[in-house]
Parts: sequence; structure tokens; C-alpha cells
Amino acid sequence: MRQLTYFEAHVHGIKDLAVHPTESYVLSASEGNVKLWDWEKGWECTRIFKFVDFRYVYGVTLLNIKETDTFAVRGDGGIIKICSLRSSEFILSEYKDPGFITCFDHFANGDQQYLITGDSAGTVKIWSMHTQNLVETVKDAHFRSVDAICSDPEHAVLVTGSFDGTVCLWNPNTLRPERTFNFGLGDVTDVKVCTDSSRRVVIAHENGLAMIEMDGNDPVVANTGSSSKVENDLVGSRKRKRPEHDRAEIKNEENDFVVSVMDTGNGAKQTQGIGLRDEEIHSVTDTGNVAEQMQGNGQTDEEMNSVSSKLLGVYPGKLQLPFKANQLTSCSLKLTNTTDDHVAVRLLTKCPKRYIAKMPLCCIVPPKCIYTLIVTVSDQKKRSQLSSDEFLTLESTICLEQDIVGLQNANLNSEAIEFSKFFKQAKDMAADKVYELKLSVVSNPLKETTSVKQQPEVEVVSNRKFSHVLSLDAHPTEPWILTTNQAGEVAIWDYQVQAIAKSFDFTRRPVYSAKFIAREEWIVAGDGYGMIYVYNYHTKKKVTSIEAHDSDITSLDVHPTDPLVLSSSEDHLIKLWNWRKKNWKCIRTFEGHSNRVKHVNFNPMDTNSFATASLDHTIKIWNISSPESKITMSDHPDGLLCVHSYTIDMRQYLIAGSWDGTAQIWDMETGRLVQTLKGHVRHISCVYHHPELPVVITGSHDGTVRLWNSTTYRLESIVGINLGVVHALGYIKDLRRIVVGCDQGIAIMGLNYS
Repeated sequence: MRQLTYFEAHVHGIKDLAVHPTESYVLSASEGNVKLWDWEKGWECTRIFKFVDFRYVYGVTLLNIKETDTFAVRGDGGIIKICSLRSSEFILSEYKDPGFITCFDHFANGDQQYLITGDSAGTVKIWSMHTQNLVETVKDAHFRSVDAICSDPEHAVLVTGSFDGTVCLWNPNTLRPERTFNFGLGDVTDVKVCTDSSRRVVIAHENGLAMIEMDGNDPVVANTGSSSKVENDLVGSRKRKRPEHDRAEIKNEENDFVVSVMDTGNGAKQTQGIGLRDEEIHSVTDTGNVAEQMQGNGQTDEEMNSVSSKLLGVYPGKLQLPFKANQLTSCSLKLTNTTDDHVAVRLLTKCPKRYIAKMPLCCIVPPKCIYTLIVTVSDQKKRSQLSSDEFLTLESTICLEQDIVGLQNANLNSEAIEFSKFFKQAKDMAADKVYELKLSVVSNPLKETTSVKQQPEVEVVSNRKFSHVLSLDAHPTEPWILTTNQAGEVAIWDYQVQAIAKSFDFTRRPVYSAKFIAREEWIVAGDGYGMIYVYNYHTKKKVTSIEAHDSDITSLDVHPTDPLVLSSSEDHLIKLWNWRKKNWKCIRTFEGHSNRVKHVNFNPMDTNSFATASLDHTIKIWNISSPESKITMSDHPDGLLCVHSYTIDMRQYLIAGSWDGTAQIWDMETGRLVQTLKGHVRHISCVYHHPELPVVITGSHDGTVRLWNSTTYRLESIVGINLGVVHALGYIKDLRRIVVGCDQGIAIMGLNYS
């Protein structure tokens, strides 16, 4: 295999590609546009299709319906557009779904043309492309997000795959699922139908590949030797149960499904590596008894209970994960790098199913920095006591510059594979020592006499309503956290009683922002339809609803004293609402941004002014009495996603987070850029300045929260929450703790900062 060419196609990441089956065309999808490339013209971009109402184009596929050059794109918030490659008015039709569409494909059965969509709730929907109506909704095909759909009308094959690990084969005539498989290889990430005469279906999982061979109307099966340990699961026709229940062996009988589970190298090795086979443990090892390394006589708790892996200081040496019925249990593992090198780390276990995050946990600890890994045990009704020899294995090795880029560019799903390759190479090279440290795991509660205490204390809450958290807000006096998510669910979590106190169901679109208005006993929320909703949080009665914007509401902020609310939107506008004198009327519209406005924030020192961050690469400062901005800060090379105003020694600053993973600090008095904070490897989605400490906090799509000294701008600490993408930050005043909203839940934690 050799490289033919490469070129810079888009400014931001490419989300999807589609290859024309007969012409020399490739379509590429990125932020808000699709580009058409012709390789016979030297890979020239011959056309750009711009979708102004899409923040991203997540998927693109060529349809070729009845020989016409049509393609479909999937954008934000459940919208699919059917487009033409040739027409200047390229958008032919549009399909809107109130759910969050995760994948789609086209399917033809005779003269009937269908669009098949899957969503984050596990629902499959079938749309007629003739009438553009929804003709079928199937809710029981999968139990979690549908992440892959593939069809081959020529061979009458339609397949869906899910995050729950299952694959469904559908009847092309009835458009109903007929057979379901679970191969025990983890999440299904992609499904493809071979275009030759074999009618093979290939399924990609997080830990390997599986293949189904269709023989006539039924498939035919044989297991390969290298994957014989992988348990295959035919869940059955329409009488299947949830994954992991009632597993049955697949028998190679006539007229039954035949499945090949294939060893793909990386997948199998990764799974074995996580299991820590004895023959794989051949690195330099430091497994001394933790208790023997503890010393008293006036030392701090951390000094007494830390151990060393040669490259890192590790605290604690014994992880306390006491079993709590129906609750998650978390503790933090603090890794201190005092060297001048980057250190790559893997935390492995023989029991990966005990933990909520996919194991191994992986990270790179920068020089002279602290990295805290949050380790969370799964929520279980019953869990036997951990055996006395239960342990986690911490591997560490020096990571050179040329290796850092490759490891950091891995996404949250692929990083375990990339780190596994890196550590295998390091072990194979005598010059690269891999240090190994075994850390005891204890399930019994600590005795009061012990000095061991986990820092920072962390509480992880994982609930269906806290899946894909988009925003959060802490109540100023009640023990409540207001959360919103991608599915349109709004909930209030009571952190004292550890339960949902209130929940609201008023939209099916994502709710990107919600705030408490405590003095009125209200919540205010903005959704993907451009609607603002106001509810009394005690009675749960609706106060009002407003058609506020023509597109998604991205952010809300409440004036600290006056009856005013600001809203920003994908329609490029900011609006000011007065709930008292004007009964929730818009009293001013602010225009000036040339792209989507992602965030709005009142100035705490001058509450008549506010800041906005936009994808047009600018921050604008406004006064509520004027529709025009008074200051524009435009030195950023990429789109801006979030902004926060704060004060140090009576001097005002502003921090903004960007698509490129950097954050900028601005002096609001001079309008000058003070510092650029670099370190995140994905978008910065939220920024915050601690109200009591000189700490700037940034949260990112790379799954980490970073703490920066707001005086020296030095990176002090990194926290790996291990709950997926970080979307939101807040502060609980009475607990003096930070709350973090992520894809897989929320975390409430103290700051490990001195």
C-alpha cells in the first residue's frame, strides 16, 4: 500500500466521506458544509454545498435513486436533507425528527424508496421518500443508541448495529427486525454489506470484527480458531432478551445463521492486554508492599500514603472503593510528574466490568504537572467483596514528542488501542523502560483510625437523565443542580439526598442551556426549536413559553439583580428579555456576529454589559442599552464556543474557549490578549474562574478538566473524569465544590489545588 496524495480539505475535522460508485467523485463532510472532489481532475474541489442551518454535517451518503446523482446529509438536531450534485438549488427535500439522529441510510424495495434512521434512544424509524412521511417506528430493536445502519437493496439486506453490542437483520419486505445477534465484542461501531455476490455482512465492534454469511434466505456459520474464546450470542428471533442475558451458543446447523468472529490483531490483543496475561508482564516492575513504604512522624496524609512508580508519585497506594448498594463509588488517583518529560500512563484491571469507564484508563502526564484519574465502580445491586489480592496495575513510560501527537489525536473510543500499541512497542524496545506498579483495591469501608483520604473527593452520578449532559446550573440556596441533555430532558438533582428532586418534560429537542431564577422560583430553558420555556420549580407549572429564535438556542444567562434574561442562538442573534415589566417580551435584539453565537455571559462587575462568543472567531462586548457592540476581540484563529468574565484584584478579565483546544485570556480594560492556554487536544466546551481561588478551569471534548493558575497561567493539574466528553462546569457554593457535566453523567468534586 502506498500513499497517492494528501491535501487539506477542511478547516475542521472531517466527519464523513462518501465515494461515488461510478463517477470519479468523493464527498467530504465537515463543519456546516460538504465538498465534492474529482480525482480525475487532480483531486480538485469542484463544488461546495453549504448548509447554513447546520453547525456540523455529521454524515453524508450517496443515494443514486433511479440513476440520479442525489446524496443525503445528516446535520444537527434530527434533520436530514436530500440534495442534488447537479442542481444550483441543491436541497431537494428535508426530513425532521424530534429525536437525535445518530445514523441513516437509504433502502429500496421495488419501486418504494425509504430512508432509515437510528437515534440515541435505540429507536429505528423508516420514512417514505415518496411522501416524506414516517411509515414505521421500531422502539424494541435495540436498547441503546443505534450507531450503524447499512443496506444493500440489490441483495435485499438491511442491518442495524447498536452501542448495546447487538446487530439486527431486518426483513426487507415487512421492514421489521427478524434476527438479533450479540457477539460479545462490545459496542457496534460500523456495519457494511459486501458488494460482491457473497452477501456477507461485516460488523465492526470495539474489540474485533464479526462476519455473517447470507446463504440463500438464511446465513451460514463457522468460528475461527484465534477467536474461539470470544463468546458468541444469538439472541434469537423476536423473543430476545436484553444483552448479556440467556446467552446461547451458535450451532452450525443447516438453515441457521453462521457467524465468523475474526481476530483483527489490535482488537484481540487489546482485550488480552487488559486481562494482563502473565506472559505479557515483562516490563521493569516496582511492586513493593505499599504498607512498607508508608512513614509516619508528622508527615502529611499524602506523604504517608503515596508510592512511586519511578517516573510518577502515586497517591494513594491503596484505592478505597467501598460497595454502596445502587450507587456508584468513586475515588481519585493522583499522579505527580516531577520530571521534565511527558509520561504515558495506562491503568489496567483484570475485572473491567466492575468499572463504569472503559478500561484501561489512559493519559499523558505533562512535565511538572499533576494528573488525577477518577476511578468509578459500576452501579450494582449486589457486588461481592473484592478479594484480598484485587489490584489495579499502573504502567508508565516516558513519551517522546513524536509519540505524543499520535496518542493525543486518538479519540475517546480508540485511545485504548493506540496506547496498547505504544506500550507494546515500548516493552519490545530495551531502551524504553515500562514501569509497573500494582495498586491494591479495597471494598471495605475505611476505619476511622486510618489516615488515608482520597483527594479530591469526588461523587459521580450516572442516571439516564444525566446522559449527554449539555448544561448545568447550581441553585444559590437549595442543594440542587439543574441539568439538561441531548434528549430534551431537564432535571433537578438533590445532592444531599442523592436523588432527582424534579424533572420536566416539555420538549423533544436538545436543551443546550437552562438556568435557575431563584428569586422567582423558576427555571428558564432554551431548546433546539428556538423556544424558551419558563417553569415554576416547586409546582412544575408552566409560566410561559416563547418562540424566541429561528434556530437552536445555544446559551442563556440571567441578570443578577434585574428581571432580564439574555439568549444566544444559531441564528447569529442575541436577544434581551424582560419578564416583569414586559411580561417576557424581547426588549432588544443584538446583531453583529456573522456566524453562530455559542455563548453569552453577563459581566459580574458591570451588569449592564455582557460578552458573547461566536464561531465567527470573535468575542464581542455589548451594553444592554445599545444594539451595537462596543468592543470586538478578533485575534483568535478559530471559532469560539464559550466565554466567562471574572475579576482579579479589581481588574476585569475574560476567558474564551475555542474549537482548536486553546483558551484565551483577555484584559477587558485594555482589550488586549494576555495569554493563550494550550494543552487540550479537543474543543474547549466550557470555561470558568473559581470564585475563591486563583484558578481558571477549562473543560474539553477530550474528557478532561484542567486547572490553570490565573496569575501565572501555568497548568497546575489535570483531572480525567472518565465520563466521556465534558460539556459544562458549575460551582456549588455551600460545598465549595465544582460540578462537571459529561456525556455519561455528572461529577461533583473538590479541587486538588494548593
